[in-house]
Amino acid sequence: SRAERLPGLDAARAFAVVAMVVGHTADGLLSEPSRALPWVQLYWGFRGLTAPLFLVVSGWAVAEWASRSGLTGWPLVRNRLGRVALLLACGFALRWPGWDAAGVFALEKVPWQHLLAFDALQCIAWSLLAGTALMAVAPTPAARRWALAVAAVGVPLASSAVHAAVTSLDAPLIVRLALVADATSPFALFPWAGYFFAGALTGYLLPLVRRRMD
Repeated sequence: SRAERLPGLDAARAFAVVAMVVGHTADGLLSEPSRALPWVQLYWGFRGLTAPLFLVVSGWAVAEWASRSGLTGWPLVRNRLGRVALLLACGFALRWPGWDAAGVFALEKVPWQHLLAFDALQCIAWSLLAGTALMAVAPTPAARRWALAVAAVGVPLASSAVHAAVTSLDAPLIVRLALVADATSPFALFPWAGYFFAGALTGYLLPLVRRRMD
């Protein structure tokens, strides 16, 4: 209901969406002389916060939903499968390589590398699945806080080791795209899923803060 909505979460969602739209619009439309303007350079310095904020807010929203739903175990995961599928479908649609559709059907590497690369939607989708699975096996709020804290800290700390392992083992294309962030796959799970888990942890810590303030 309207009374149950969290103004802070709604405001953060709105700000993240507006910042994302403004950033992509400016990147696509600003001329080179405009990009050199001092205020644009100042904005460009802050633009790097947009993607982390978007992922944090996504994790926060999932944690709030999971906490209020009262679900645990498989029902918790099953309830989010439709959302995961929708996010992946939108992500694939946005990355469809229309410039080489024939190459997709011919199973050529370049268009498939483009199609399977991780953008923000793919990262959120798989983080959502992993996050709900994590919360499903940690049924109490305290257990979920600890599990999410480990994931939020562990994913960034493990990123260098994961990247090195994937590279040294010459992992399959889909594994490399999912786990290693680079120019081809800018929002791979390592380290970007860490922001999602940090947001989910925030969703479980804020009620404690609110209770202490009350």
